Amino acid sequence: NRETQGEPVMLTNHIALCSATARIGRAELAEVASALQMQVTRDFQPIWNIAATVDAFEIDQVPAGYWPIIVQDTIPNKDALGFHWVEATGMPFALVLYGPTWPLTASHECLEMLADPTGNRPSSRMRWSSFCELYVPAATMT
Repeated sequence: NRETQGEPVMLTNHIALCSATARIGRAELAEVASALQMQVTRDFQPIWNIAATVDAFEIDQVPAGYWPIIVQDTIPNKDALGFHWVEATGMPFALVLYGPTWPLTASHECLEMLADPTGNRPSSRMRWSSFCELYVPAATMT
C-alpha cells in the first residue's frame, strides 16, 4: 500500500462537461470532453500532479461528486467567456459562454478549476497554458 510507505496518494477529480444550450449536440460535447481528457492526462497531470477524468453528461445526469463545466447561451459575468467558483456546498463548478471558441474556454476553465478549485490561490495564475496544448476545434483553424 503506497499510503503506508509514505508516498503521496493522488486522488482523482471528476469533471462533467454539460451543455445548457441547444446549439451543442451530444457528439460535439463528447468530442470536446475527449480532447479535454487527453489534455489533462498528457499535459496537465504530469506537471501539477493532479489527476482527473473528463466526461460528457446531459445536464440533469451529472453524477454526485463531479465538478460541472456548463456551457450556456448567457452567463452572469458579461465581461468573461467563462469563470469558475465554489457553490455553498463546497463543490467547484464552471460556466462557459457558448460561442465559436467555447471549447477553448472550457479547456481554460477545466485546467484552472483543477489547479485552483476555489479560485483563491494566486500561484495558480501562472501561465500553465505555456506547457499545455489547448484544444482548438478544427473549424476555428482556417
